[in-house]
Amino acid sequence: MKLGKSTKMISVALLSSVVLAACSDNSKTTNSSTYEQKIKKLEKQQRKLQAQVEAQEKAKAEAEKRLKDEAETATKNLEDNQTNNNVTPAQTAVDKITDQQLKASFQNRINAVKNAISQREEQARIAAEQEAQRQAEQAVAQQAEAQRQAEAAAQQQAQQGATLGVGGAWSNGQPNGVAGQDYAVMSEFRKQQLEHQSEVLRQQRENP
Repeated sequence: MKLGKSTKMISVALLSSVVLAACSDNSKTTNSSTYEQKIKKLEKQQRKLQAQVEAQEKAKAEAEKRLKDEAETATKNLEDNQTNNNVTPAQTAVDKITDQQLKASFQNRINAVKNAISQREEQARIAAEQEAQRQAEQAVAQQAEAQRQAEAAAQQQAQQGATLGVGGAWSNGQPNGVAGQDYAVMSEFRKQQLEHQSEVLRQQRENP
């Protein structure tokens, strides 16, 4: 039988007076020793009930302490190791607490860590996008430099060919003959590549 804290224990004195009164009313037919035995039996039942109440209260207090300790351990671990994997164990432990004030205190701590994790994830996302943009721009710059060097090498080769009478003469700073044709084709191709890459980067900046 489950008993609450409000259970009132029947005092031994009250039990004794009741039994003794009954004994006086029935003194002619009942032996007083029988009533004394009944008093002792009632006293024993009273002690048993009191022990049950105390045991239940003790078990409840121990269970509440265990839940609080589990919530504290899980929440502290989340605070020390702020990852999404540690959020669920902490939240599960806190949800078991019945004390609403204590539960709210733990929940505030969990929410603070969740917000911090979200902020770091957003910062990491922005940093990754910026790094990707930087690498893309660096690649374009490297390609432009490679183009410049290739054109310089082609000019030098064409000049050497003209000097040897193989590649033809130069006019307006550009090679003529076979070397000049190769140079023009290569320059136009690289120009189109750079224009395409610049357009891609522009669209990425406008539509991140």
